[in-house]
Amino acid sequence: MNGIIADKSNIEIESHVYIGPEPYIFGKGGLSIGRNVIIGPRVTIHTTNHNFDSNDCLPYDQVSYIRPVTIGKNVWIASNVLICPGVTLEEGCVVGMGAVVTKSFQKGSIIGGNPAEIIRMRDLETYDVLEREGKHYLVLKEAGKIRNTYV
Repeated sequence: MNGIIADKSNIEIESHVYIGPEPYIFGKGGLSIGRNVIIGPRVTIHTTNHNFDSNDCLPYDQVSYIRPVTIGKNVWIASNVLICPGVTLEEGCVVGMGAVVTKSFQKGSIIGGNPAEIIRMRDLETYDVLEREGKHYLVLKEAGKIRNTYV
């Protein structure tokens, strides 16, 4: 797999997580990924940022700010997404292609854009039923119970 996953000791990944090709994931500040998460290709996740507001040098100094990223269970992050330091995506969020996620979002948010904003919300009643029944894509696929259909 091409790409970079750096500072792996600061990254916690639960079960049934898929990370697509060419990820750029920097875990120095701490990264937590919940179960049943799908991360598309070419996703970038940063957990630190430089101090640009410095009196010592330009464009930034030697100080890096640590801001952990948390990705809750059942989150789908589409391709080419950038997640900034300090973001929390609560369970069930969907992040559209190419989004730049600069802030945190609540359970069931469907987000996109630059900067990412809420497009709409999931039907949380349906979400909660599927969660209780254990109907998780990667689990069902592993068990041979999923057959992709293209419409």
